[in-house]
Amino acid sequence: MENKKEHSAKYDLMRLIFIMLTLGVHVVAISINPTEADIHCYIRVIFNGLFLVCNPLFFMLSGRLNLPKEFNKKEDYINYYKKKFISIIIPFFIISLLLYIVLNNNFNFLDFLKRFVSNKIEPDGTLWFFYAITGILLLSPFYSKMLQAMSNKEKEIFLVVSLILNTIITSLNFFNISSSIGLSTIGIIGWHFYYFSGYIIEDLFKEKSKRIALYILGIISFAISIIIEICITHYYKLTDPCILLTFQAFAVYIAIYNIKDIKSTFIKKLLKYISNTTYTFYLLHMVIVRSIITYIGIYNTEWYSVLIYFVIFVITLILSTIVQYILLKPVQYISKKILHC
Repeated sequence: MENKKEHSAKYDLMRLIFIMLTLGVHVVAISINPTEADIHCYIRVIFNGLFLVCNPLFFMLSGRLNLPKEFNKKEDYINYYKKKFISIIIPFFIISLLLYIVLNNNFNFLDFLKRFVSNKIEPDGTLWFFYAITGILLLSPFYSKMLQAMSNKEKEIFLVVSLILNTIITSLNFFNISSSIGLSTIGIIGWHFYYFSGYIIEDLFKEKSKRIALYILGIISFAISIIIEICITHYYKLTDPCILLTFQAFAVYIAIYNIKDIKSTFIKKLLKYISNTTYTFYLLHMVIVRSIITYIGIYNTEWYSVLIYFVIFVITLILSTIVQYILLKPVQYISKKILHC
């Protein structure tokens, strides 16, 4: 496994691209919402196909950055959980409280807590990622020990077996076949699968020929997913971690990872700055998207949607910076002092 520090700028670039894809998903969902199968419907299908790959990509990046960590003594575990509490739980709690106050006329702390633990803070449940990744991160030290003990061949076998199981389960779901074996019953499929994949796939596609084959497979998978939606399902059901989405995610991840090293110091600093705000950006973006698009009233006008996308990106980035440095950073600093980390 290559040294994470040598490629930190690439991972910062990944965060930027992935959060832009996430923003695209929700801008499309609200601004392009046709009531019948017309040109707007087909454009929405294509945009969705391009943007929805953000879901597995974020899990993959999280796995790549967390699973290489060493856990050799009790202090390693303690420090890990302290840092995750400060960097993830505290911002999420504070921003959830802030959103609750903004979105509700009356403040009721018990009602807030109920909504907080049940993903009901944001009306559409778009903060689901936090709940999914939190459970995985709690177990990540043990996943790390498991994967680091494997040989490269064992990692390949593990990935293939996980991919096969993932494909079977999501295929059953696609054809509405009920099964007692589901995404929540096997720990190596679903979003866990992508979390593990982020740690493994960089070493699997070092050869150029393998990367080209993956890119072709990713393009074919994208085309098939579009055809399936337009001709069969008429709505996007491929958001589950299905095999088509997997090949697309792998292709995008490896393509970005193999971009030439970024030399510009300015670009590196800019990417690091934006990368440090992506979590806050994610927590705030949906309320901003809904508010701006609803206020302006832009619906089913694709070119205006593209324009408003960039406007929303800039506004959300500015607000994320303000919230992060005015509100979150001071609380996190105090928490670090209290927890001695």
